[in-house]
Amino acid sequence: MVFQPDVADTFPVFEIDDPDVLGSIGMESGRQRRYRFLDLQPHLAELQTQSERAGAVRPELRSRFQKALLRLWEQVLLYWRIQNTLRLTGPDSDLPGVTGHVQEIEAYQTALKERGGSVVDRPVADMNTVLSAFQARYQTLADRAEFRALPAGAPDRWASLGQGLLAGSDGSPLHPAIGFYARMGDARRGGDTAAFRQALFDYRDWLGEHVPGAAAQGRREGLFNRYQPFYKSLVLYVLICGLVFLSFLRWPGEMRRTAYGILVLAFIVHTGACWRA
Repeated sequence: MVFQPDVADTFPVFEIDDPDVLGSIGMESGRQRRYRFLDLQPHLAELQTQSERAGAVRPELRSRFQKALLRLWEQVLLYWRIQNTLRLTGPDSDLPGVTGHVQEIEAYQTALKERGGSVVDRPVADMNTVLSAFQARYQTLADRAEFRALPAGAPDRWASLGQGLLAGSDGSPLHPAIGFYARMGDARRGGDTAAFRQALFDYRDWLGEHVPGAAAQGRREGLFNRYQPFYKSLVLYVLICGLVFLSFLRWPGEMRRTAYGILVLAFIVHTGACWRA
C-alpha cells in the first residue's frame, strides 16, 4: 500500500455487491464482487459526483443505494490517503532528476543548507523557488496523510511524514524515522529484500533506543494479533456446544466435565483478551 502503490492497485480489495452503484458510475455489473483500484480509477470523477449528491441528502433520508455509494467513496478515499501517507503517489510522485525517496530527501536537505547563500550557477532566488516547491509538495503530503508515522515520546506528539519534513524547513534536523522510511521504500520498490530488512532492523533498533514505550507496545500488539485470542475463544465456545450436544447421545458425564473444563479455559482466554484490548 505505502511502498508499492502501483502493485496494490492490482489487487481486488473493493467489495461492491450493489449493481445500482456500479451502473451509476458507468461500470458494468458481472459475477465478480471485488474490484481493483485500477477498475475504479476511470470512474472516480463520476463516483465523486454521485457521492456528493448522496452526501447532500440528510442521513436519515438516504436510500440504500445512496448509503452504498457513500460507503464506497469513503473506502476509496481511505485507500488513497493511506497510499499518500509516506510519499505522494500518481502524477505527483516523481521529481525531475530524482530516482528515489532517499535521493529526494537528500536533495531537500541540500537545498535547506544552501538557502542562506548561493552556489555555482544557482542564485538565492532559484534556491528559494526550489524550496518553495519542496514545501508545497510536503504540505500536500501532510494534508493527505491518513496516519502519523513519526514517533515521539507522547502519542499526541506523533507527526506525519509531511509534517516532519516541513518541520525541518527552519534548519532543524529531520526526524530520523524519515530516513528509515525512505530507505525501506526504495528497497521495496527496487526489489532489494536484504536492504529492506536491514533498514527495517535499523529502524527497530532506533525505536527501542529512543521510544522504548512505543516499541514495547508495538511488540505487545503484534503478539496479541498473532495469538488471536478472540478467535480462539470462539473456537472453544463452538467446541463446548458440540460437546454438550454429544453428551445427550453418549458418555454424558465425561462430555459435560470436559465441556466445563474447556469453558473455564475459554473464559480465561476471553477475559484476558478483553482486559488487554
